Amino acid sequence: MKKVCTFLIALLLILSSLAIGTEQSEAASFRTVKVVNGSSLVVKAFPTTSASTVTTLSRGDFVTVFSTSNGWASIQSGNVRGYVNASFLATPPSTIKIASSISGLVVKATPFKSAPTSATLKYNMIVEDFGPVGGGWSFVQYGNVTGYVASTFIGKPKTSTKYVNTASGVVVRNIASSSGANTGTLANKTQVTVHSTIAGWSYVTSGSTKGYVVDSFLSTNQLKGTVSVAGGLAPKVGLKLTYYPTFTDNSQREYTVTKESDGNKEYISLNYKGNFSGGYSYQESSSRIMLGVNETDWFLVDLAYPMVEGKQTKSYYIGENWEEYFEYVNVESTTSTVTVKAGTFKNVVIIRYSTGAADYFAPGYGIIKTVDPDGKIVTELISVQ
Repeated sequence: MKKVCTFLIALLLILSSLAIGTEQSEAASFRTVKVVNGSSLVVKAFPTTSASTVTTLSRGDFVTVFSTSNGWASIQSGNVRGYVNASFLATPPSTIKIASSISGLVVKATPFKSAPTSATLKYNMIVEDFGPVGGGWSFVQYGNVTGYVASTFIGKPKTSTKYVNTASGVVVRNIASSSGANTGTLANKTQVTVHSTIAGWSYVTSGSTKGYVVDSFLSTNQLKGTVSVAGGLAPKVGLKLTYYPTFTDNSQREYTVTKESDGNKEYISLNYKGNFSGGYSYQESSSRIMLGVNETDWFLVDLAYPMVEGKQTKSYYIGENWEEYFEYVNVESTTSTVTVKAGTFKNVVIIRYSTGAADYFAPGYGIIKTVDPDGKIVTELISVQ
């Protein structure tokens, strides 16, 4: 039977990332901010001393560095692009600030209202503030966006403490998007300071590591002990479960949970309007749990038991030759308390796929939520009767 995993479905539903101007198209690269530490610094048109001079920078001027090679740094300062001697650049101190303007934080190429706008950052985005430059302006960076903002529109964020809650650790990115540059990783159970959360992404710091991580990879409580689950995740017969979105489309539907049989096989079926057709069915044994679309060969989920918190389990699928294969997925938690629109559920099992997508199973209710790699909900249980 051909399987299309939930996490692959989720991938089709990923929205475009947060719009922050043309710089985002180069987000996978990584730019740094430096400051001129010599009395003056000549900017050349090409990386050679014989090249023509473009301009001269002063001590304390900020520059954006694109790359460094053979002692020359490719930089931009305001509207000026060129090359400078990299030995005359230093790393300036910075502080973490939050965009406090509800209408957005406008980033200018130079510290003037009339200057070209480089980007407009969304409310509650985190920027690195490299300090005031006079006239009520500060030089900041968000990912690969650098420039000047009104100092009154950035403030000190309120912080909280969380813990990395995924066995494989979490990737840290320079912007709030899966397209951002990888700036590091944080291991499972690492304590982090959360400075802001926006659109499913949290800006965190831990030691020298800082940047955005998928918020669903974080927990307010550190994992304790090892808990194993080997059954009981399928929904109980007699329940009426309403989903929006459902498992395979963006509609709202109520399903009645019934017990069905087909020869030697028994199913826990989610019937739509009393019909087996158009619904879904769970198959659960001591060795695995599966969720498929009724009257098709389409399995959304096929996972092995036992599921041990902090370990991995197998996710099965059928290959092109109709042979069964599997990949390992992370059992992020078996003890989580998760709230969805239908209510709060305890001892939720969280399965995290290699893409970052995740399924949330509540004992006796089945899947209560599925999220895509950016943490966006693509299936949610909204009512239980």
